[in-house]
Amino acid sequence: MSGPVTRPLKAKESDNSVSVYPCTDLSFNAADFTVAATGQQATISIDATGAGATLTDTYVGFGNASDLMTGSADFTFTADAGSGPVLLLTGETPKIDIQDDTGPTDYKTRLVQSGLSLYMFSQDSAGTDVELVRMQPGSVVFNDDGENLDFKIEGQNDDDLFYLDASQDNIGIGAVPGTEANRLYIAADGQFDPTTSTKADQNNTIYLYNSGGTQGDGAYGAAIAFGGVDSSRRRAAIAAVQTTSDADEVGLGFFTHDPASPASNEVLSEHMRLDDNGRLFISASDIGTDTAGARLHVRSLAVEPTPIVKITAVEDTKTDAGPILDLYRDGANPQDDDEVGMITFSGNDSGGNEDVYAYIKARLEDVTATTENAGFTFRVMEAGSLRQHLILGSRDIIFNKDGRDVNFRVETDGEPNMLYLQGEYDRAGIGMVPVENEAQLQVAEDATFNTYVIPKNEATSLLTGAEVKNTLVTVDYNTGASTPTISSGTAGECVTILNLNATQTVTVTAGVGITFASTPAVLNQWESEKWVCYKSNNWVRVANES
Repeated sequence: MSGPVTRPLKAKESDNSVSVYPCTDLSFNAADFTVAATGQQATISIDATGAGATLTDTYVGFGNASDLMTGSADFTFTADAGSGPVLLLTGETPKIDIQDDTGPTDYKTRLVQSGLSLYMFSQDSAGTDVELVRMQPGSVVFNDDGENLDFKIEGQNDDDLFYLDASQDNIGIGAVPGTEANRLYIAADGQFDPTTSTKADQNNTIYLYNSGGTQGDGAYGAAIAFGGVDSSRRRAAIAAVQTTSDADEVGLGFFTHDPASPASNEVLSEHMRLDDNGRLFISASDIGTDTAGARLHVRSLAVEPTPIVKITAVEDTKTDAGPILDLYRDGANPQDDDEVGMITFSGNDSGGNEDVYAYIKARLEDVTATTENAGFTFRVMEAGSLRQHLILGSRDIIFNKDGRDVNFRVETDGEPNMLYLQGEYDRAGIGMVPVENEAQLQVAEDATFNTYVIPKNEATSLLTGAEVKNTLVTVDYNTGASTPTISSGTAGECVTILNLNATQTVTVTAGVGITFASTPAVLNQWESEKWVCYKSNNWVRVANES
């Protein structure tokens, strides 16, 4: 019995599109397959080095027109059900090149994965190789090579919404930055009009908006913070501050580092605020809140009396380089008696009402260009009314202009009533408080009086008008008789003549134009006489004290 019969070889495609049976010859492309013979057995393998190299799962092989495994220039990747398609390049520093080689110069964009970083390069066949973007965990770096490479973002209506100019090292928002911009240039698209509520008219250059929830009194909104030497810490800030329960009423607060906090602390204290009513608040250890109706209010919180406003001049060699506080009345048509400026002193009464208790006011007396005059008025509160206690005029100094029962007192080191004007009694005292119903001028009983003594030791001494005003003239002429002469006189003046010499006499004589109503005496030693001028240049001897 003969052995089994081997059937003829049949060859067919996997989809049965081509089927040959019996098949006497099988042909293989040596570029894709290898055939190894072992006795009667042939082993067919894909050529590991050929265009049809071994393909495994997740691999795609491409050949050319002469290979059996060919592909087109366009590919479509279809996702499996439930997930997207994945194109995986694996290995050391995988790359993707996208190249246009249709012109004289080949232009290529290369994507490279190196470690944790993904790079994008711009390259061409002329030698350009610039790193555009580097993306890595924690950062995205644009233009890491520091090339002259600008960066621009366009908006729907603005072609230069964001523009980074690499050569100028600055940034423009809304425009290409000019060379005058140091780091940031922001262009507005129109005139800013803060007085209108129409959004189209605002044209904000910078608009900071806090989109947080409902905020209470004193809550802080959008802010700009400033770093100090240590840039990781805040040193100052400007922030919106909600001033009332109405969310629309917001002020602007200015903050600096709290001096009581360590330097490493970021706690900031508000030192100044502009509120929505246009008022300025300055808040510090000795500067406080505002008062109704005031344009500027400075409030001292110190226990001890310390300056709450201090104006200091920089040191200078000039003698007139001190600080100046100028109250200036501007106006094109000044008139006599116009007020120039005023300083008021106010306080609360027992009912909590604020009253002006005193003020200093400057006024114009005469505005004529060649005879300009001005004066000061000092008023203080008396019985609910402001009274003119002192007026310093250009020609007069007036105390108690209103004629009130006001006393005036001058103290010295040893006498508290050196000069006392008693307004109620219309009396004046020297060294004492004047007493009612006594003389208008009262002098303390222990007061002392000194006479103005004028020595004359000539034979014919001339007594001038200045020397016969309540004076004592002493004569001590030892060569012969002396005849002093009275040269003039004004009603009310008087002079006393005293002879000091033991051997010579003294006789008063009348000068030219002088009339004596009585005969002068001949004065021996220690004798004297008093003369009084009862009218101009007319003298009378009223006493002989020999």
